[in-house]
Parts: sequence; structure tokens; C-alpha cells
Amino acid sequence: MDDLKSVEILVPLFNEEESLDVFVKSLIPIITDLPYNFSLTLVDDGSTDSTYLKACKITGVPTKVIQLSRNYGKERAVQCGIDESHADALILFDADLQDPLELIPKFLAEWELGYDIVYGVRVNRDKDSYLKRTTASFFYFIFLKLSSVKFPPHTADARLMSRRVIQALKNMRETQRFNKGLFHEVGFKSKGVEFHRPMRKYGKSSYNPSKMIEYARDAFLGFTTKPLYWSIYAGSTLAFFSTLLAFFYGIRKILLGDAPSGYTSVIVAVLFLGAFQLISLGIIGLYLSVVVKEVRQRPLYFIAETHINKND
Repeated sequence: MDDLKSVEILVPLFNEEESLDVFVKSLIPIITDLPYNFSLTLVDDGSTDSTYLKACKITGVPTKVIQLSRNYGKERAVQCGIDESHADALILFDADLQDPLELIPKFLAEWELGYDIVYGVRVNRDKDSYLKRTTASFFYFIFLKLSSVKFPPHTADARLMSRRVIQALKNMRETQRFNKGLFHEVGFKSKGVEFHRPMRKYGKSSYNPSKMIEYARDAFLGFTTKPLYWSIYAGSTLAFFSTLLAFFYGIRKILLGDAPSGYTSVIVAVLFLGAFQLISLGIIGLYLSVVVKEVRQRPLYFIAETHINKND
């Protein structure tokens, strides 16, 4: 057994008391006959239910349960699991079983062929609501157009990462994190595996509209600076046409002796320019806030407790 490669299954948890037992019962039959030394790492991201207590009672597979001091968000909880990993490969899954565990043998097969990152790709999102499908498609379309990091739309969180990818990710300490971008930012040989996404059967998703907006914001701020250039381009365009307009009215005044007057047109122009300036300042402010957070260099998380069950 000691000659076998080690593989960790990393699962971030937040109020998953309903799904955790089902997840483990589904996982064990899949990994039992595979020729690897498997272990399970569970990161409890400040759950308010009995998730941590249930996690500490898991049997059937060597398990490390990490309880964070508060809720830091899924992206940082995943980073905690990555920081704690010492395996030859790390496989990331959610506990809701919407990314099927049957992907594990497929991930491992591609890893053995030399791929450092093997990730799931949703074939369709028919089980999601119309609003979620629409917003997700819009997000990926815009993000992939603006960002230098490219990956297939609707890529799942479920993925395998090799030891050298894990080591690379340990060096990425951004406070505002978009893990899907970071996973592909490191490079290395990667491959997608398609799957059909089932409906969630247990528990409720903690991703409300507010968290989704924050998620999208962090993605854009972390992987593109193009909105800053848009402000410059728009401002330059307005300045150019304003100069032409001033030149036109100046010539008209000289040649014809009159110039247009109108309170409404002036007010509209002032309001338009004022709105544009506020939007531009807001974009700059968002990027500056990221800089401030990075300069502080605060830890990404604090660990409250760690429970290890070897299940020998």
C-alpha cells in the first residue's frame, strides 16, 4: 500500500449536514477498488449547523476535518485545503453531488496519461433555473472575452490537480479570489471531461444573488484591467468630439455672429459627463480597494480546530 500514489479528496463545507453522509456513502464504493492511497480532507467554512460534528464521525476512509474560525467563503476554504495538502494529487469536489463522483476514475485515468489538471465540464445546465442559466452564460461570455485566462464555459469546480499544480497554487495568496481563474493561471497540461449535471437532492445552495455578484466582481477585478482602459477610451472620445463641437460653434460665431443657446442641452451634457466621471471613479475605486487589501497581506483564513481520523 505504501508504494501506491496518494490522492486526497478535498471537500469545502458550509451547512452540509444533510448531504455529507450521502456524499461519503457514495464516495467509498467508488474509491475502494482504485489502486491509490485515498484520504479525505473536509474544510468546514464556519458552518452554523452540525456539519463539523458529523464530519468528525466519518468512518471508512482516512479523514482530516479542518474547522475555520469563521465563514471566509468557498474560495478561501478551498485554498485552505490546498495549503494542507501533501498528496501526489488533489481532487476537488462539492458535497452536494451535483458534480458526480463517477468522474473520479476518469480524472485519475487522464492524470496517469500526463495531465496536471483534469476538470469537469457541464454538457448542459438544464437542471438549473432559467435565471441561473442565463446569468451564468452571460458571465462566462463577458469574462472570457475580457480576461487573458481562457477555459471552457461552464467549467465545474470538480477537478484533479497534480502535485506541482498544488505547489504553484500555494504561492497564490490573493485576498479576492476566483479559483477557476487561478487554476488555469498556473498553466500546465490540462484536459476537460464532460458530464451531465443532475439536480441537487440534499441541502440548499448557499450561493444567493448577492454572493453571485461578489463572485463575478472578484473574477473581473482579479483577471482583467480592461474596464480601466474603457474609461480612458471613452474619455478620449468625448474629449475629441467636444473639441470638434467647440471648434464648430466658434467658427459659426465668427462667421454667422450667433451661437446656439439652451438650458436643457447644457444640463444634459453636464449630467452625462458627471455620470461618466462617477462611473469611472467607481471602477478605479474598485481596483484600488483590491490593491489596499493585497498590501495589508492579512492571512486568508484562520483554523479553529483540526480533527484527524485515520480509520486504520
